[in-house]
Amino acid sequence: MSAPEHEECLVLIEERDPNGKLTIPSGMSFFHMAFELQGNRLEDVVAFADQAKRAGFSRNYGPVRHNGEPPLGDGETGGNVASYFYDPDYNNVEFCGAMDTIENYRARHGVTKGSARA
Repeated sequence: MSAPEHEECLVLIEERDPNGKLTIPSGMSFFHMAFELQGNRLEDVVAFADQAKRAGFSRNYGPVRHNGEPPLGDGETGGNVASYFYDPDYNNVEFCGAMDTIENYRARHGVTKGSARA
């Protein structure tokens, strides 16, 4: 992870209901953690997502391309291809590839975020 480069850290917090049952976080909370797949192409992410699903992991979103271009585009920023899964504790984990660069994104869209372009 890039924490040493950005002076950030990751803290995972469980959310429980009044009865103590573990719940899926909602609202403005930790959304996900991401891992870039080796291979870094659309085909690599799709193959990984299919393999993980066959292994019994619960895919909750994707494969999707984070941009506004069909057929996979979702209107979000990033330009990468991703698939999201829940881990056994219901943390949302993104596996991605085909990462875009800030320079390429800004050359295409300026500083406009994906949600404003969609």
